[in-house]
Amino acid sequence: MKRKSIFERIPHAITMLFGIIVLVSILTYILPAGTYERIIVDGRSRVVPNSYKIIASTPINVLDMFKAIPLGFKAGVEIIFIVLAGGIMFGFMEKSKAIENAVGSNCIFYGL
Repeated sequence: MKRKSIFERIPHAITMLFGIIVLVSILTYILPAGTYERIIVDGRSRVVPNSYKIIASTPINVLDMFKAIPLGFKAGVEIIFIVLAGGIMFGFMEKSKAIENAVGSNCIFYGL
């Protein structure tokens, strides 16, 4: 019987993401909610030391848990677009060998 390598035993990224969302959703029922007072110093928001206060907890339900993924995409659409565009650009440049040809690493140097 062939043993699976560590890479074959790791769950899919979507499975791990869903597990994290479920875990954090459960923790909203367990961990108390809290907030810090903030002040503006030199145009930046700073936390006031020793100002932590426990506030009313608002745990999320199952439907809100499933809305977390599209709302997260909506909040991070600019970053997601830049990462995808960069990945596509570098993938295209790798397939077309543009960088290698620009640097000259694919050229055959005669006599060197």
